[in-house]
Amino acid sequence: MISFSFKRQLLLLYVVIVGLASVSCDEKPGDKYGYGDGKSSNALLINLVLSEGELNYPFSPFDWSYSASVGNEVESITVTPVVDHVFAVAFVNGQLVQSAEESESINLDVGENDINVHVVAWDGSENNYSVTVIRRVSENANLASLAISSSDNPDITFFEKFDPNTTRYSVVVDGSTDVISLSCVAEKEGSIIMMEKAGSGKVNDPKEISITQGLNRILITVTAPDGNTNKYYIVSVTQLSGVLDDYTVSSVFIENTTLDPIFDPENQDTFDATAAISGGKLPTNLYVLTQSTATMVGITIDGGTPLVNGPSAGITILKLTEDIIPIRETPYQIAITITKGNGNDSKTYNIELTVRSGNNDADLSNIQLYWGSNDSQRVIYPGTFNTHDPQVYGFDPNILDYMAVMYATETVKIEAVANDPNVTNVFINGNGTHTSGAVNQHVSLNKGYITDVVIDVLAEDGATSKQYNLRVKLLNEYEFYWGIYGILNMKAFDRWEDIFGDQGIKKVTIPGLLKGNLVWEISLQGLRPLNEMTWTNYLDGNRGTSQYDMRVDYNDNHNTDNQYHGFCLAGYVSGLLDGISSKNGIQTGGFDLSSPWGDHIARIDVHYIVQGGKKIIDPDSYIWLDYMDVTDIKMMYMDTQGFDPFKEPGYDWENPWIPEGYPKN
Repeated sequence: MISFSFKRQLLLLYVVIVGLASVSCDEKPGDKYGYGDGKSSNALLINLVLSEGELNYPFSPFDWSYSASVGNEVESITVTPVVDHVFAVAFVNGQLVQSAEESESINLDVGENDINVHVVAWDGSENNYSVTVIRRVSENANLASLAISSSDNPDITFFEKFDPNTTRYSVVVDGSTDVISLSCVAEKEGSIIMMEKAGSGKVNDPKEISITQGLNRILITVTAPDGNTNKYYIVSVTQLSGVLDDYTVSSVFIENTTLDPIFDPENQDTFDATAAISGGKLPTNLYVLTQSTATMVGITIDGGTPLVNGPSAGITILKLTEDIIPIRETPYQIAITITKGNGNDSKTYNIELTVRSGNNDADLSNIQLYWGSNDSQRVIYPGTFNTHDPQVYGFDPNILDYMAVMYATETVKIEAVANDPNVTNVFINGNGTHTSGAVNQHVSLNKGYITDVVIDVLAEDGATSKQYNLRVKLLNEYEFYWGIYGILNMKAFDRWEDIFGDQGIKKVTIPGLLKGNLVWEISLQGLRPLNEMTWTNYLDGNRGTSQYDMRVDYNDNHNTDNQYHGFCLAGYVSGLLDGISSKNGIQTGGFDLSSPWGDHIARIDVHYIVQGGKKIIDPDSYIWLDYMDVTDIKMMYMDTQGFDPFKEPGYDWENPWIPEGYPKN
């Protein structure tokens, strides 16, 4: 973890031999001192505010690089810089901006947008702050419109009123309508729309879709601009006949609810289904679509007098009002009798419909992961292991698929919180009793593998439901060490060396970006230079500083508070060179890793060969790692920045990753 430059040894010798006092390091980082003119050299900001989104960590005058993520709907942004000194001036993308006032609007392209804030002090000293604003690609796969037309039938229209969230549409046409046209427009530019007709394959011309007698189904697939999110719409077109011997049913459905199971036109003989609906969704309509206009349809509720009884004309609609089916605890028994036009045969379909009170909000407001005795936290990432963005985390009630990365624990506590505290139930893998909409369950994890978690929400009305899917990967020792710890350690060391610099001092205390301290000092043991580092609850976090990007994918812990990213170090290492004129030696020591909440993650002991002032790849350069159930795992030294399993081509999230030459523990 420590390298020794020849320049530092010369400076050390200079201190030892000449006996000069150590240089004071009381000044703040970034302070500059001018002499003679009395003008301030303060070119710092004390705050930087975005009109949309948030900086990836709290603003600090001495951190120069930031990033922020905004939704696709955000097309522009403004920046408000606040200077520390009254005579300092700030420029945003080259335009002068008064302190504490908004800049001109900055247009955002999809992807990365670099914004530069240049600060000039009274004496001409300068500092630059940079913000990379990421405008996300749209995940919206909704249609903005869907319409049907036909030159054979100018009055053709869907039974259902168009709504982006209504995905099934139906229409009945007479035997003279042989060709229909479907026109649809996506809500987001860049979406891809594809149509397929059952039994025929891809629809090449949506304006010329041939239909035949009976049921014709067209599947419309909308792919969002992100290339991953799909939404499916189904159009059912029934072409009627007047055949007396035909009592084929094309569809049975009730608006505002879903039958279980959905009617299958391939299974005509029997149909028994259940459904539930909130009383607040009444009135609604029951539809029965038949291929022949001569088919007779009768509908009764609870065995009473038929509410409908006669020729279907291809479509039968029964309006279900609060007067017909008021709210009650027991379900209604709806019987649909379908009879051939010649009266020879009939069949009966049954629907058990429950009408409930209460609202239909089945959204979750949050999913949170906890582990350890101190309830340490980890974040969730929207999407799947193949489609997620590791820089985007947090919960959105409209996104149903999530993934998470855990380490150091065989059990994770998953807490799901419903948006409505009065929901009927919230189940995690089929279990749980909620309190005011919140439920938690402990789920066992298998090191190196993915565990599937299903969260089901049933709204207060007892009818509306929603299902969220979470897949959790528990890293094995190699995935944790090479994919997270090693990379962050190398980035942190670059920062430490830069802060230590060539100041020619014997001792420097380096504050963690978020908390704790690292003390780095050089002394003499006889005529041998001794370089020592001591960490005390030191947390660099998962963020950037100066020109160094500290962020490591999958090491975020908290959805809103950046002070909880990364992990803490506590321990001591020392490097002893062979002699005062030598740059060769050995470095040893060890430290513990823990979460910002204090739960133990791992123990690391180091043994490095130093040659020419740097760690080298050598049979005696290695670390010992204690992680979960495995102790004394020997990891050979190598450049960890080039050994990230998550970026390896073909990395398989589903199985443990074991680097070549290492044993399976």
